[in-house]
Amino acid sequence: MSSELIWFRLLKESDKGSALESSVQALAKGSAGVLVGAVSPSKFKDVPGSPFAYWISDRVRQLFVTLEPVESNGREVRIGPSTGDDTRYVRLAWEVPSTNIGREKRWVWLNKGGSASAFYFDYHLVIDWDEKRHTFRGFIGRRGRPTERPNGLEYFFKAGISWPLRTQAGFNTRVAPAGMIFSHKGPTLFASSERDLLALLALTRSRVFRLMVGLQVSFGSYEVGAIQRTVLPRRRADSWQVLADLAQRAWQLKRVSATADETSREFIVPVGLQSGVISLSESFQLWSARMQETHRAIEEIQSQIDSVSLELYDLSDGDLSIDEQDSNVLGGITGPASEAAEDESETDGPNGEADNDCDTRAVASSLIAYCLGCVYGRWDLRVATAPPTEEQSRNVFAPLPICSLGQLQNEDNLPLTESEFRQLESSGHWHYPLDVLWDGILVEEAGHGLDIVDRVRRVAEIVFKGRTEGIEHESCEMLGFSALRDYFRKPSGFFADHLSRYSKSRRQAPLYLPLSTPSGRYTLWLYYPRLTAQTLHQCIADFLVPKLRNVSGEIQMLRGSAGSQSRIDELVELQDELRDMQLEIERIIKLPYVPNLNDGVLVTASPMWKLFRLSKWQRDLKSCWGKLQAGDYDWAHLAFSIWPDRIKEKCKSDRSIAIAHNLEDLCEVEQAKPKAKKSRAKQGTLINESAN
Repeated sequence: MSSELIWFRLLKESDKGSALESSVQALAKGSAGVLVGAVSPSKFKDVPGSPFAYWISDRVRQLFVTLEPVESNGREVRIGPSTGDDTRYVRLAWEVPSTNIGREKRWVWLNKGGSASAFYFDYHLVIDWDEKRHTFRGFIGRRGRPTERPNGLEYFFKAGISWPLRTQAGFNTRVAPAGMIFSHKGPTLFASSERDLLALLALTRSRVFRLMVGLQVSFGSYEVGAIQRTVLPRRRADSWQVLADLAQRAWQLKRVSATADETSREFIVPVGLQSGVISLSESFQLWSARMQETHRAIEEIQSQIDSVSLELYDLSDGDLSIDEQDSNVLGGITGPASEAAEDESETDGPNGEADNDCDTRAVASSLIAYCLGCVYGRWDLRVATAPPTEEQSRNVFAPLPICSLGQLQNEDNLPLTESEFRQLESSGHWHYPLDVLWDGILVEEAGHGLDIVDRVRRVAEIVFKGRTEGIEHESCEMLGFSALRDYFRKPSGFFADHLSRYSKSRRQAPLYLPLSTPSGRYTLWLYYPRLTAQTLHQCIADFLVPKLRNVSGEIQMLRGSAGSQSRIDELVELQDELRDMQLEIERIIKLPYVPNLNDGVLVTASPMWKLFRLSKWQRDLKSCWGKLQAGDYDWAHLAFSIWPDRIKEKCKSDRSIAIAHNLEDLCEVEQAKPKAKKSRAKQGTLINESAN
């Protein structure tokens, strides 16, 4: 609250028109710096929950009496389920095979709250879904609620309007597209048509609606009940359409920032390639100006929404007057600027929605990451050389695409495979400007044909042509590294930036995995989506064995040469590291190591924890590996490949684990049946007997 003195009086009905009321009004007019109010206690009952809302006008209170609530006339507000074990059931979308995303396949999109973001939100989570059982794969209920069917099942996969359940950024609604499951942290409003949903999106973003929500909730907690009870204005067809159009335009504008975010389904190219100018610093300046203009346009739309909403509610600005310092008490109603604060329950990254912002380091790192993605065949290099000039439109509530516009994809909008790539090449009607590395293994070694630095430079040469050297120099300056090779070699360089970018919703899922010797003088870079049971065998046969042969040969050649002892010592040390690396990889292979991408990056990479140099990532992998060994993650496919007998034995007594491994026939325990609900009459009898 503000520092002003607050003088307040509750008036009885008989006080109206009396000298007491007159004196209150006189004090209000004549006392600067004093907030004075007078209201009958019965007026508080007009607002659900009877909050001590002395600051609002009678006109606002009367809205709750005269208008219909959100939960009426075909509109429904629902909260989804909690899995009880998100580590098992939830993944970031890029962790799982793209061909496995879809309701009839395995993984479906998940709305799990996330950071506050008005109008548009970049959904990035998927959940393990069993369409045949209509529940999460292996889900048999939670303690105290032994039922397979998750809460809100009948509303799954419908389009709606959603918001984070708990956030300090105020009440912020956004589009929830069709084809998604929503959790208890992503409550959702449903309506009969897409136009109604868009109009409701605008109305729920209005200042008056957020004020009414703020009257009923504890700041930062936007429970379903409060939204259900908040009232809507009487519908007018013309105004309804205006609101729907404004909401759609705001959604389109908010999408713009995602076109430069490689973790988004809206991604096209990074900031460094969005403008087509000569330098990265110019690209950054132009992008920043574009984002500022977008923000101003959204603010103008918000102002129009507020104006139309006030008219529909038959209110004036005076009815909503409130000290700006007190606005947080009402749920952050002061405008879009408050949405930068993060959701405490589900953070998208270190800075919540601010992750979409960029600085010069982010511009450089994202450009290098993009070039590497082109090398592995993740991104379509042709898009970089000729990015779309017109805004790509799609239905606001359409299911999320599997691939972004910037991905290398086939006619079915799925990632292009090697066989499809070769077939297109042989047809003679298609030419791709780059030789894609389909095996997914690079090495950081100058002069090697698969050197990661050289391959990144090849992509940059295609994109920037004669300006590659200048762009590389500028990138290194922005990153704070003397050379591009240093950026890839040091743990605090490329991998640290990549890990940060691909850590969202409390999950870490980097795609480019560096397996290194302790000194970092030799590193193999694996592309996670191409990881198979043969990948580590190939690391040894095609990389480590030839490298050891070359090092050994150089040592033999240098022996007896004058002044070469320091070089020999260096090579002997490298030879020992390479042998240790080979032995460690052989140990992992013999586990046996059979990776399954459905397990997620952390589980899949955990047996290799000793081969990573970034300390935080290594600690997290080691912890995950310990849990795998202890049996905490026996639902994982990797656990079954390493300890099949243990898993089979567990399946006998744990039906959930049995279902996860398609071994339900081994289970000897039946599913617990939910307790029968007592009738209301019976419940009343029991209560009366207890009272007596």
